[in-house]
Amino acid sequence: MKRTLFYLAIILQIAFLSLLAFQHSIIDRYGEEITLSTHRDYGGHFGWVDHQGKLMVNLDIEKIAEDKWLVDPEKLNYNDKIFAILQEDEDGFHGVKEASNKQLKVKEGEVLLVGSFLYKDEDVYDVDFQLENIQPDLHQSIDHRNPFSVTIKVAPWGQRKVTKLDKIKN
Repeated sequence: MKRTLFYLAIILQIAFLSLLAFQHSIIDRYGEEITLSTHRDYGGHFGWVDHQGKLMVNLDIEKIAEDKWLVDPEKLNYNDKIFAILQEDEDGFHGVKEASNKQLKVKEGEVLLVGSFLYKDEDVYDVDFQLENIQPDLHQSIDHRNPFSVTIKVAPWGQRKVTKLDKIKN
């Protein structure tokens, strides 16, 4: 009996480690691709490079207007879990359709992202989806002083992966 449990534990560990090793390939294969646009920060940039060489991006979806909330956003606290439904617009970019601190139902053509509430800034509410930390190999060809798009893949279980950055033509 103990020998069977031991071998079962080893097989489960191998399966789990294999899943971790191939998760990016699985996201590439089964993930839904969405494209997000960027906005200018107070310094006039669409992103900046931190001390580790990673690009920090100002995404449009991180600023959610008051009319998009299904709950009273005034009652949200810092770091509350936020569920946002994204829908593609006529320009091909995904924007926030609605947001809540409760689980939302996703329909065909919509994507659910989970983030955390940061703060209120005038008439918009800032939410962190933790998508802005982009590795140097992806952002070498992007001028972060000009608008660009961020394409990500969202896996069915919610994990995200940035796949490419493109210049937005004005």
